Amino acid sequence: MSTSVNAIPTVKQVAIIGEPLIGGTVSGSYLYENPNENPEGASLFRWYDGGATGTVIATSIDLTLLPVHAGMTLSFSVTPVAATDETGVESFSVPMEVMRDGFQNISDEESENSFLKQRGQFAFHANGPKDGVFTSTAGAFALKNRLTQNVSVIGAQNFGGVVPPEFATYLQNNPAVTMYTTQNSFGALVPISDHNQLLVWGPGIPTTLPDLQDIKSVYSNGSSLAFIYKNPQPGENTIGAVGTAATGGEVPVGIQNKLMFDRPKAIYATIDAFAVLTELGRVYAWGSTTNGGAIPLDIQTQLNSMKVDRIIASRTAFCAMTASGEVIAWGLNGVIPAATLEKIYDDNGALNVIANDSAFVAITKGRRKAATWGLAAHGGTMSETAASLAARGNLVLCTAAPWAMCFINESGQAAAWGSAGHGGEAIPVQSADEAASNLPLNAEELLEQGDIETQIEAIFSGARFSRSLQSRVSSSTTLLSGEVVELVRNDGSFVLLNRHPDGRTKSLISWGLAATGGSIPSDVRQTLMASRIRKIYCSNGAYAALVDQGATEGVVVTWGRSSQDGGVIPAELRGALSSGVVEIYTIQASPAPSAAAVPAAFAARKTNNKYVTWGAHVKQEEFDPGRS
Repeated sequence: MSTSVNAIPTVKQVAIIGEPLIGGTVSGSYLYENPNENPEGASLFRWYDGGATGTVIATSIDLTLLPVHAGMTLSFSVTPVAATDETGVESFSVPMEVMRDGFQNISDEESENSFLKQRGQFAFHANGPKDGVFTSTAGAFALKNRLTQNVSVIGAQNFGGVVPPEFATYLQNNPAVTMYTTQNSFGALVPISDHNQLLVWGPGIPTTLPDLQDIKSVYSNGSSLAFIYKNPQPGENTIGAVGTAATGGEVPVGIQNKLMFDRPKAIYATIDAFAVLTELGRVYAWGSTTNGGAIPLDIQTQLNSMKVDRIIASRTAFCAMTASGEVIAWGLNGVIPAATLEKIYDDNGALNVIANDSAFVAITKGRRKAATWGLAAHGGTMSETAASLAARGNLVLCTAAPWAMCFINESGQAAAWGSAGHGGEAIPVQSADEAASNLPLNAEELLEQGDIETQIEAIFSGARFSRSLQSRVSSSTTLLSGEVVELVRNDGSFVLLNRHPDGRTKSLISWGLAATGGSIPSDVRQTLMASRIRKIYCSNGAYAALVDQGATEGVVVTWGRSSQDGGVIPAELRGALSSGVVEIYTIQASPAPSAAAVPAAFAARKTNNKYVTWGAHVKQEEFDPGRS
């Protein structure tokens, strides 16, 4: 074997691709030098906690971040190995801290429980990856390539899919770029020496822009971006925004002045307004005066007397909470009636709040009961059955679809109320079977069909829950046995997944509109029951499960609406999705109460750095972004 110094392989620009958030999958990246003269062989990869002298925690190119990784100082290393077995020197990435909870000072709970997800991306369903490798508007996407370290943007021009030529250079060979999106525009935060610059493009971006340098964090609503500056000088603005004034694209001077003495902590969003939470727990809002951007004087006075620590947003309203359980809300369909407040405070206040399009449900701290408010048809008023269960308390699961809500108590008794797949007078397209049998669209009636309620009760039969943990009531719970129960939803259906402690599928129950995944085909169900389901993702009207099947890892299984939402994998792509997938992403449209199917799509990232896309707005293809 040759030991020539010239034959020693080398690498440069070792980096971690993706945001270090629990639940996401980050990737190691590097550029192998002189591949033509000395081709790469089986290079060695290591993930360290604590840097070069720390502990090795994994030896793969991809790393899915689990709760055990929270707080770690993560480094990726590569020891280059040539095809002729020469070994180079181990090289390391810049360390990154794995965040314990949330992103940009907004917790996972706040984002999960809000209608528009609070992660600076245009998304409405909580189960999307948080790594930032793939970021989409409603009709275009940007992805980071770990092999070339480029950022590629693909999609329709009216959704920001065409990058201005002047920006292209900034997106080349820069793995540190972080992407943000509205419905049809992109923002790219790019490093420049010790500073950074936010580049913005797409419909609705004004020609006159604020200062877009030295930004700490970026947030988005449906049409505008808002951001917090990093270390502003005394007297300078602490936050900024870009977009139309009517949707929060301009920050009022009055708010800027208040923030000079009480610095911003995080910015939350309805569909077209923003609310900033300060370090001292104060709240100020701007944007659409109807949808939460204007706080009435009496509510602002009450907010000023509270130390707010959490905010949840529906499409049209904000709800602020304190650690002691106080709640107050404003915006369209957001103001809490006195009778509802009394129910909440009579049981020690609110433990947590969950929102959908136009309604809220609060879980109380005492007996874990439920109280609702907002638009009645969307869940603001519970059915008699739901109200009876809510009064009994002991709730363990609760989640919200855009126009319906669902909770389950410790005994496995479930209730759903609201509209399963439409709002107002507009009725969605039904499947042939639904139309023929005149199935109801009421969420409660859909839950009560067949033996769904009996199946749910069977999951919780004999289940034991920890009484020592003051965890919130959310869409997922872990039993003392180690079983995990998770309630997933899309625009028109719910799926309840029960997994054994070792990850095997124990139960899988679905209900809602069959066309949007409420009915799982028999072959799909049997396949999922025989698999280990890592995670279920959803578009507006379909589901995609990432599973392991025996020794084969990373298989994709789908069901739901096929024509627009990716519920059926095209035959020519089935082989590409039969192994090696590490993450699934979605391109989501705003849930719309209309008779037309909502266009949405899936994208899968594979271990070989290839991507597979299917559904609306995208090519039905497997592609290598490094060659596109």
